[in-house]
Amino acid sequence: ISSGEVFLLSGETGGELRLQPCFLNKNVRVLAAGLDRAYVTCEPPVQKEGSRVSVWKFQGASQEPVECPEFEAVEGRIREIAVGDKHLLVLTHEGTVYSRGTAAYGCVGHGGARDAPEFQPVPALRGKKVQLVAAGPCYSVAVTHDGDVYSWGQAFQGETGLFSCVEAVPRFAPAVTPFKIAQVSCGHGHVIARTEGQQCIAWGENTCGQLGLGHKSKPTYKPQVLDSIPSQILGVSAGWAHSVAVGTDGRAYAWGLNSHGQLGLGDTATRMAPHLLHEFVNKHEVESAQAARTFTVFRTSGRLALLSGQVPCSPNSKVAPEFVPRRPGEKDPPGCLLAPMPITLAAPAPNGTNHSELTNVVAFDRGVLAFATSTVYRVAPNLAPSTGGTVVRAFVTGLPFEPPARRNQSGGDGAPPPIQDTIPVKVRLRSTAPNLDMVVPGKIVGVDTVEFVTPKVSQSPLGAVVDQGTTSAVQLRVSVDGGFSWTPDRHSAPTAHELDQTMRAPAKPAGAKKGSLQSGLQGFKDDQHLARQARHLSTRGSMVLWITRWPADGPTHVEPSCAPVGGGAELLVHADLPSRMPADSLIVRFKCTPRHSIGDADLEGTAPLRRDVGEVVNPCRDAVAALPLATPLEVPVVGWLDPGGRGVCCVSPPFVAEHVPFYDYSVELSLDGNAFLARALPFAVFDLRVTALEPNVGPLTACTEVRVKCTGSVPSDIQRVRLDFPKDLQWPSRLLAARLDHTTGEISFEMPDLAAEVRQRTDEQRAAA
Repeated sequence: ISSGEVFLLSGETGGELRLQPCFLNKNVRVLAAGLDRAYVTCEPPVQKEGSRVSVWKFQGASQEPVECPEFEAVEGRIREIAVGDKHLLVLTHEGTVYSRGTAAYGCVGHGGARDAPEFQPVPALRGKKVQLVAAGPCYSVAVTHDGDVYSWGQAFQGETGLFSCVEAVPRFAPAVTPFKIAQVSCGHGHVIARTEGQQCIAWGENTCGQLGLGHKSKPTYKPQVLDSIPSQILGVSAGWAHSVAVGTDGRAYAWGLNSHGQLGLGDTATRMAPHLLHEFVNKHEVESAQAARTFTVFRTSGRLALLSGQVPCSPNSKVAPEFVPRRPGEKDPPGCLLAPMPITLAAPAPNGTNHSELTNVVAFDRGVLAFATSTVYRVAPNLAPSTGGTVVRAFVTGLPFEPPARRNQSGGDGAPPPIQDTIPVKVRLRSTAPNLDMVVPGKIVGVDTVEFVTPKVSQSPLGAVVDQGTTSAVQLRVSVDGGFSWTPDRHSAPTAHELDQTMRAPAKPAGAKKGSLQSGLQGFKDDQHLARQARHLSTRGSMVLWITRWPADGPTHVEPSCAPVGGGAELLVHADLPSRMPADSLIVRFKCTPRHSIGDADLEGTAPLRRDVGEVVNPCRDAVAALPLATPLEVPVVGWLDPGGRGVCCVSPPFVAEHVPFYDYSVELSLDGNAFLARALPFAVFDLRVTALEPNVGPLTACTEVRVKCTGSVPSDIQRVRLDFPKDLQWPSRLLAARLDHTTGEISFEMPDLAAEVRQRTDEQRAAA
């Protein structure tokens, strides 16, 4: 665990996981919970001389953490915290176990009935390098690196794995040690553990079937192997009187008391043996489960948290609050969920989106504590050349950041620098096929924002591949501790096959007639499927950085090379682009460069800057003569890739007709939305107006040469005339080839013979009569 965000679900959080702002500028090291409280261990993001680890406690239903200075007595870095009813255990990375609390039944392990008001090493465990600790209400368990199990405290139900009922100091547990414990969890009176062989074992109380033996039985201190679980075990957890296990196949199993639906099986019937949670099958892959007194929380591979059982609520509430989540269409008991339901992550701002992904979840009787490690959720721009030099911003959750407003209130020039300026940010660009692994410096420039400059990768194996005309995805990982820990890799980038599928028309169903209802519905479904797939791939593609070869000479030409002043013309900017390039940031910019003269003094007087100068009293004539006719103008529009691979398509924007003569126009192309390619293509904007047709009448039965007199024409290789007929004739429009006389500026075309159309129209009217 490192930098990230801490979330809390309690009786005061409105049925959702809410962000805890007090942990935003800290590195979180340990999350622990049990019974009625939870603990968070954290440290400053930048370690300096005198920096200390702080421990915070959430008690009961409160959402306000309280700092715990008593943990300062612990020497060494804290690895685990185990919570009992009136005692605590702390395990350090050096393997030392500390305990503190009331010595009820000897649970602190110092011998006799001596309480431990301060944290002290457990004497009987000195010299034994401990790797696991766990605690129940009045008993404790420790497992050493050698696999030896020691336990102490109350054992009226055999929960310590010892034959004796009470032990005031740690005792070797010969019945448990041979199983080689890899994980252990303590309930109210029973213990469930995972062995190194990935089996599930349990011992202790079994009045509610919490041992999973298929029947009730007397308490036992001897571990019982649960062979009824069909898969190897990934994790286990013990609640007050129920148990859960997660298999390596991503499935979850639960058994024991089910009074509030905490087993997640859709009812409140107690189970004596492990039962599969069918709610997860083919929907979610479970990675961990945490059992509390009356509920269970599951974490999936999709970084979601789901809860079954009683939703934590305020202890003063006699009925379930209205905010408690409910299963649609199901009649669950008030305040309970009989099957797992997702827990919502509260958005950081109204109408905002929470991009956090939960990586650790712990549960206690009054709530859930969750941690979302810092994660890259967007890269902009997400395309960069192999030559480097592109300024890129990576958006990362949970970054330390001090807002300017807080800085202004804290002091003047003598105030320390903002926290983001003291953090050694590094960005790692990583790819395995083709190979690339480079680290560059970065800087936190805003909330959730790291800025860096892409390096030159031409000499790397990846650079050699992309220089052949393809595009390769690179994972971005960010470190805020100088490279000691990194954000996790994102979801895999879209594959070439997936990208090709979004560009391919779906196959038509066999037997469906063209124009039929079946064909229309299938086409609609296919369009919706492709749209969803394209959005999904776009989201995945925006989480990585794509490296490609920039076109050396830029775009070659634009087709057509002119557009009407009113806009709306579809243009194609021809460019030799690499294959499978992301198109999220394609921009076509229309650059309008003002002229200084057009050779028409009267028309120049109507130019925007000339009109403005006319209102100035006694202007300097030399300065006025040096001014252009208008101000520079740039109009960007969104582009998209041409399906034929010829370049980038766009739609021309509208311009002001009166200002068209005062500008020279050009078109520029940007692949990343920031930097534009080297070559600007000449372009023309026309305000074409037809003034007359000569002749404007002709025979229907013969072709006629027609001259179109117009204004505002521009040179172009494409000339066409469209014929629109009266609507009552229901004749389709025609596109005819035209010729431009560059001397006179007239356009001529040949009016076709319409005798066949007139004859067909006459026959239709006779038949109707």
